[in-house]
Amino acid sequence: MKKYVFVAALLVASISSSFGQTEKGRFVISGASDLSFIAGKEKLYYDGKEHGSVDVNNFSFESSAGYFVVDNLAIGLGIGFESSKFDEVKESSFIVGPMARYYLGMSKVKPYLGVSLGFGSGKEKVEKTEAKLTQFGWDAEGGVAVFLNDFVALDLGLSYGSLNQKSKEDSKAEVKTSGFGAMAGFSIFF
Repeated sequence: MKKYVFVAALLVASISSSFGQTEKGRFVISGASDLSFIAGKEKLYYDGKEHGSVDVNNFSFESSAGYFVVDNLAIGLGIGFESSKFDEVKESSFIVGPMARYYLGMSKVKPYLGVSLGFGSGKEKVEKTEAKLTQFGWDAEGGVAVFLNDFVALDLGLSYGSLNQKSKEDSKAEVKTSGFGAMAGFSIFF
């Protein structure tokens, strides 16, 4: 009998400690990189008309900080840096905006769903010509957080996002990028 009581107490303790990682009032800081895993299309527009598209591969790093407003739901701020290269064109951007992530389940492996918006600036360089850009983007993600201990989780996920860039010098020129990505990163909960 003592053996069953001990096993039941251990089970309740492990469930409550793993649930506590995403409970109301806690914080999470995340960092993720998709390295070169995003492959998508970049469509070039001028005066509202499409003028072709190119395949894009890029590197990006994203970090976010969130506060759990209710159990399993973190709302906060995300920051991202991205660098792309295709043909003779190099682009870089910095973007910041709100984010939300919802965790499912009460175990050491928690699936999650997230969304984010971003506003920012960037630049595009073609040979020796450089253009400054304004940006707006969004991203939807899904994945799993694998808790390595009570404070650190390995995040693995997939995302789909879109980024719209407009030239500051020529309001008719814009670039629209969208694509799927695979992400890997870490989150710290406190």
